[in-house]
Amino acid sequence: MKSLLKSFLIPLFLITTAGTLLQAQNFDEGLRYYQQKNYEQAVSVFSDLKSNEGYLFAGKSFYALGQYPVAQANLNNISSDAPRQLLDEARYTSALINFQQKRFSNALSYLFELQQIYGSEELGQKAERLYSQLLNYLSGDQRFDAMQKIEQDEIKFDLFKTAMGKIDYPQAQQLYQQFEEQLSNDKWIDRAEEYTSSLSSASAYQSEYGSSTSKLQPPDGTTYNISVALPSYDTGDREFDIVKGMYLGAMIAAEEYNDDHASTQSYIHFSNTGTSNNGLRTMMENFSNNYYGDAIIGPLFSEQAKPMVSLSNDYRIPVMAPLANSNINAQNSYLFQSNPTYRMHGRQMARYAVNQLKMKRFAIMANRETSGAVSAKAFRDEAEKLGAEIVHYFVEDLQSSNYAVSQYTQYFGSNDDPLDAVYAPFTGRTALTLIDLLLNDMRVMENAIALLGSQEWQNLDFKSNKYRNLNIYFTEGSYQNRNSGRLARFKNEYERTFNSTGNKFSLIGYDISRFILETLDEVGNPDLLRSAIAHHPEYRGLIKDFRFEGGNVNTAVKILEVTDTGDLVTK
Repeated sequence: MKSLLKSFLIPLFLITTAGTLLQAQNFDEGLRYYQQKNYEQAVSVFSDLKSNEGYLFAGKSFYALGQYPVAQANLNNISSDAPRQLLDEARYTSALINFQQKRFSNALSYLFELQQIYGSEELGQKAERLYSQLLNYLSGDQRFDAMQKIEQDEIKFDLFKTAMGKIDYPQAQQLYQQFEEQLSNDKWIDRAEEYTSSLSSASAYQSEYGSSTSKLQPPDGTTYNISVALPSYDTGDREFDIVKGMYLGAMIAAEEYNDDHASTQSYIHFSNTGTSNNGLRTMMENFSNNYYGDAIIGPLFSEQAKPMVSLSNDYRIPVMAPLANSNINAQNSYLFQSNPTYRMHGRQMARYAVNQLKMKRFAIMANRETSGAVSAKAFRDEAEKLGAEIVHYFVEDLQSSNYAVSQYTQYFGSNDDPLDAVYAPFTGRTALTLIDLLLNDMRVMENAIALLGSQEWQNLDFKSNKYRNLNIYFTEGSYQNRNSGRLARFKNEYERTFNSTGNKFSLIGYDISRFILETLDEVGNPDLLRSAIAHHPEYRGLIKDFRFEGGNVNTAVKILEVTDTGDLVTK
C-alpha cells in the first residue's frame, strides 16, 4: 500500500493545483477508506469521481471486495492518454483480476510485459514476483490451456520449464510436445535441451524429480471460494435449522482457515438451490462465472444430488453432497457423497465383522423393499467375498406376516448350526419395533450371538436393562464424541459468534468445509481438488470422518459398540 501511495503523489498534486479542490478532497477521503480496508466506503467515493485516478482505485477496491467483473469494468474506463504509470498500475490490477478469474494466459502476459518495462523498479518487481508465483502454481491442464493462448515464446518456455517436477511424466511429455509445436523461434528449443533429457523415460524423470510431484504453491492473495448450495426456507419450516446450521458451521471452518493463513483466504457463499431441480444449472453458472468457484457443499438431499452429477462435470467443480445416502452412480464424476450410502453401511459392517471381530457365520434379516434390504445384500456380497458364510438370508415382507420375526429367529439358536452374528439393518418407521422383537427373541437363546445393526439402532435406550448382556454393534454415518476437546471448542466458538447453540448439521457443515479447505491447503491449486478428495487419507472430523478410497462415496462408516454399561464406543 505504501508503494502505491508514493506512486500517486504526483497525480494527486496535479489534481489539487488544477483547481479541482473538491475532487481532490474526495479522492483523499476515498484513499483513506482504502488504506483502512473499508472498501465499501472507498467504492462509494471513488465511483463518483469519474476521473482516471477514481476509476483505478474503484477498480482496486472492487477487486478487494471480490467483485472482479465490476473491478475490470472500472479499469477499462481509464483513458488511454492517462499517465503511463497509472495505466500500468491498472494493468497490474488487471493481472490480479485475471488470476482470480482463472484466466491465467492473460495474467501471465500482462505480468511479463510489466517486467520488461519496469525491470528492477518496484512495479516490475511486483510483476516478477506474481509471475513467478503463478508459474509455481499452475496445474498441467492449466499450463496446456495457457500455452495455447499465449503468443510470447519466452512465456511458453517458462510454462514448460517450471512444470518439471510439478506434473507427472506423461503430462510433462505432452507439454513439451505442445511447447515444441507452438514456438515461433527455434532458439527456445535449444534453451529447453537441459530439461529434455529427463523426458527420455519415466525412470529418468523420476530420477531427476522424485517419485511424487511437488506441491503447487498458491500465489499471495489466492482466494478459495466455496458455495453452500442449499434450499432457502422460512424460519418456521422444519428444514430451516438444517440449512442454517450447515451454513454457519461452514462459516466457522472458513474463519478458522483464514485466521491460520496470511497469504490465502477462503470465502463461503450461500446459493439458493430451491427445492426443485429447475434452478440448479443457473446456480452453477452463477457460482462459476461470478465467483469462479472452487467447491460446493450441497445439494441437501438425493433427489437434487443426482442431476448435479452431470452439472459438476460440465463446470469441473467438486460438489460434496452432505446428506444424500441413496446410490447416485457418481463414479468418476466431480460429485462426492459425504454421507455413506446404505450399500456402504452393509459393506463396511461386513468388513469389520469378518476382519476385526473374526466372525465367519452370519444370519441376515431385513425388510424387503427398504433401504435396509440394500444394506443386507451389500453385507452378504462383501462377507462372502471375504470368505465368510451366510447361513440364513431372510429379506422378507415382514409387515405382511404382522412382524412375526420368530418364524425366522427360530433358526438362529441351533447348537448344531451355530452363528457368530445376526445382521439386522432395519430401516424406516417400523425399525424400532422390529429391533425390539428381534432382541426379545435373542435374549432367551442359549448361545451368545452378536447383533449387528444399522443407523436406526442409535435410537435405542441402551441404558435400559433389557439391552444388558447383549453383544451389539451398529453403523453410523455421523457420531459426536462428546468428550472431545475439539468439539467443546467448536461449540464455544459457535455460540460466541452467532449467539446460538449449534446442532448436528452445524457440525456436518463444519466438517465438510474443514475437510475441503485442508485438502485445498495440501494441494495448493483447486484444479487438483477432485483427485485429492478421492485419494485423501482418512480425515477425522467432529461428527463425520471422510475416506473415499479413490471413489465418490464416503467409505468412513463409524462402527459403534454398546458396552456393558450401555455406553457407545467408536471402533
